[in-house]
Amino acid sequence: MAGTPLAQSTNMRDCDNGATSPADNNPERFIGVCNLEDSTSVFTYDSTPGYQAEVQFTVRSCSTWWGETCEQAIPYSVTVSGDDNGSNFILRRDRGNGNQAVAVNLTYASGGSSELLSPDTESSTRFPGGANGLQRPASLTLSLVNPGANLQPGAYIGNFYLTIDQCGSSYTWGTDPEICNGQSNTTRLIDLPFRIELHTQAQIRISGLQDMALTANASSGAEASQTFCVRASGGALFRISADSASGNGQFLLQGIDQVEYSTTVEHLSSGRGEELTEGLVSSNNWPSYADEDCQNLGQENMQITIRVAPEALGTAQDSSYTDTLTLTVELE
Repeated sequence: MAGTPLAQSTNMRDCDNGATSPADNNPERFIGVCNLEDSTSVFTYDSTPGYQAEVQFTVRSCSTWWGETCEQAIPYSVTVSGDDNGSNFILRRDRGNGNQAVAVNLTYASGGSSELLSPDTESSTRFPGGANGLQRPASLTLSLVNPGANLQPGAYIGNFYLTIDQCGSSYTWGTDPEICNGQSNTTRLIDLPFRIELHTQAQIRISGLQDMALTANASSGAEASQTFCVRASGGALFRISADSASGNGQFLLQGIDQVEYSTTVEHLSSGRGEELTEGLVSSNNWPSYADEDCQNLGQENMQITIRVAPEALGTAQDSSYTDTLTLTVELE
C-alpha cells in the first residue's frame, strides 16, 4: 500500500485527539503517536524461557473533511526500520567487539490485531484507527530470535524508526477519505525514532570446592590439588581472589605457630595459571562456562593447588595446621 502520501504528519500533535477550532484539514491532526518518539525503553533480560519485553504507546489514526472533530477512524499499516542484519532486527552490545549482537523479533499489536514485522517491510495488517481522535493502545513486543542464546553481560541496544501509513481510497477532493480500499495512502508519519535497551544481569557462581587435606613430607613439603567450576552469564571472563583466614597479605596455616603456603589457580583447557597474592584479585582473567550449573560438562574448568615448601615445614612446631581459604570470583 505504501506509495506517495497525500500529506505527512510530523507528530507535532502526538498525544491529543486531533480536534481543532476553527476547523481545518491540517494532516498533523490525523496521525499522532504518543509516548514513543525519542523514547528509550530499558528492559532486564532474565533468561526465562519465552522471554518477552513490551514497548507500550498509543496511536491516533483518524480523518475528517474540514470538521472540528477528527471523527473518522482510519486503518493504518506500520513499518519499522533501523538496526538489522538483513534478515532480523538486532540489538548491539555496548562493549567488547563491535560485532557482538543479538537478533530479535518485533511484533506490532493494536486493536486486537498483531503482526511479526520484518525490517523495512510494511505490515500486511491494517490496524484499526480510532473514531473522534481516540488514542488506541499499541505495542511492540520484543523477543529473541534464538531463545537459547547466551548473552554476554552488558546492555544490548537498538535504534529504530516507526512509519505509519494511513489507508485510503482513490481520493476525490471534498470527499471523506475514510474508505480503505488499499488504492492509495492518505497521511503518513515517517521515521519516528525510538530506542530499545536490553540489559543482561551479570551472574557468576563457583562450585565443586571441597575441604583439602595435605600430608607433609620433610623432603618435598606438602601439596594438594582439586578441580572446581566457575560458571557465568554467557561464558563471560572472570578474575579470582583468595583470602586466608589466618593471614594478611600471606597465606598462613594456623597451629601453635604459623606456616606459610602458596595458592595457585589454573584454567584447565588453556593451561594458563597464576600464583595468587593473598587478598588481591588475579592479574589474569579466564573464560567461564556458560552451562547453568556446570553439570553437562565432562570436566570442571579450574584447578587450585596448595603448596607448603619444605623449608616452611622445617621450622614447624605443631603436628596439625588449618586455614579457611575463601575464593571469590568476579566478572571482568
